[in-house]
Amino acid sequence: MAISLFTEAATREGVGYSHYVGVGNEADLKFHEYLPYLNDDPETDAIVLYVEGMSEGRAFLQAAREVTPETPIVALKSGRSAVGKQSASSHTGALAGDSAVAHAVLEQAGVVSVDRSDELLAVANSLSSLPAADGPNVGILADGGGHATLAADALAERGLSVPNVTDETQRRLDEVLPDAASVVNPVDVAGGTDDDQRVFYDCAEAIIADPNVDALLLAGLFGGYGIRFAEQYTDVECEVAEELVTLAERHDTPIVVQSAYAEFGTEPHEILRESGIPVVESIDVAASSLESLAAYGEHLTTADEKSDFRFDGEDNDAAEIGHAIEAGRRQLSEYTAKRALRERGLPVVPFELAESPSEALDAATDADGPVAMKVVSPDIVHKSDAGGVALGVADDAVEATYEELLAAAESYAPDADIEGVLVSPMREGSVELIVGVVDDEQFGRVMMVGLGGVFVEVLEDVAFRALPLSEADARDMLDDIEAQELLDGARGNPPVDRDAVVDLLLEVSAFVEANPAVEELDLNPVFADDDGVEIVDAAVTLRAPGTDTETVPAPVGESDD
Repeated sequence: MAISLFTEAATREGVGYSHYVGVGNEADLKFHEYLPYLNDDPETDAIVLYVEGMSEGRAFLQAAREVTPETPIVALKSGRSAVGKQSASSHTGALAGDSAVAHAVLEQAGVVSVDRSDELLAVANSLSSLPAADGPNVGILADGGGHATLAADALAERGLSVPNVTDETQRRLDEVLPDAASVVNPVDVAGGTDDDQRVFYDCAEAIIADPNVDALLLAGLFGGYGIRFAEQYTDVECEVAEELVTLAERHDTPIVVQSAYAEFGTEPHEILRESGIPVVESIDVAASSLESLAAYGEHLTTADEKSDFRFDGEDNDAAEIGHAIEAGRRQLSEYTAKRALRERGLPVVPFELAESPSEALDAATDADGPVAMKVVSPDIVHKSDAGGVALGVADDAVEATYEELLAAAESYAPDADIEGVLVSPMREGSVELIVGVVDDEQFGRVMMVGLGGVFVEVLEDVAFRALPLSEADARDMLDDIEAQELLDGARGNPPVDRDAVVDLLLEVSAFVEANPAVEELDLNPVFADDDGVEIVDAAVTLRAPGTDTETVPAPVGESDD
């Protein structure tokens, strides 16, 4: 990887390396321990990482949070596929971890993640030489409809916006472009630069001055007109390149150039690169660079509002968890889990534990309507698989249902410790969410939120952040869910009370921080609507005795570094 990056840098003007560190398998120095040194190094403008696994990911998040406001960090995390994870594990002995978790928590710490090796150097170069973008809005200036369309697609796929430019900007563009040109965003010059490349500058100046634009992508053939058309055009393009540099500095706005002639080493491109404006051949790489500039800009404005990745809790706060530990249990029953959550003040649906058919009937009568009935056993986590769940049970069927549920559970797990049957009023919500906490092998305890219910594994529409959460982290998680239309009220449903969901995420984060013995927590479903949220089902798993409450170090393996 180092050789490939060095080779790539050797072909480009204005970009190189100050240091190379082969971290190996972190037998002594860890990834995070290099960050302060590189941050203080005057010859280092950005830090590039190729990562298979980290032995102390939590410490890396803490260090990265301190470094990224001053020095951008770009990471390529391998081991994203099942085969890749196997390769990473066998090669270095480090646990590759889950790609979605790694990407989310690294971003939370301000690290910019890339998915492809050909993006790593380009993104790092952009972050080290350009100002961060003030927002996600990109103006596109192209000398061909194909480049304009592909650029718009690539930006949209990365969550960036291609906004309309103002009427004033369109008027300015109309003054210098032919009638066939498109003066909305993307701007297609439609041959308007073929005879006079100075038109590029006129258009770029109008677009960058537009209040709706945070960054500019110049796409197509710029810098290659001397090759494509006539040699005398090179001098004109050099003048335009120098003017573009001045324009970017004057507006403090990032410009990224994508050109089909990027690898030809033309003089206009050299001028741009030496002045810090990246020139790349790939539209996708250009779009990735702009995405990184927008993400880094957003982080710089919110870094102080995000988690510091440090836990304060040492002793377990919940009495129910203390009792389970004393009894040597790692899995709480749903009843015990809900008691622990309710003790902390979390919004749990009302419930009663019935230890006989008559007690179940009394609880159902108090519910004043159909009830949900579920077998309670710390030895049966997936109650539906055991036939241990009955929904919408009327009063006259409660006692018989109680007997049926116990019989099914005893048949499914004859040695299970069955505490009774949990009785709760039936509930409905416009949206079913899942809120969970897992102990990631590299980064420690991580929260997940997304669309829940029985199809959670199919939909896979979830977001992750490392604990403990801040309010900004919680709101970012909700924004990361793809099905925003469901949260905003699809098909006539009222919008979800986002503040209530955020409060729940913060309460769960505080619960886990106050109870270090919690290894995993699963709230699914959580019903959410315009009236708030309510936890319908809960499962809690405790750590094995003697397990560290932070990150479990990865085993050390062999390295060929």
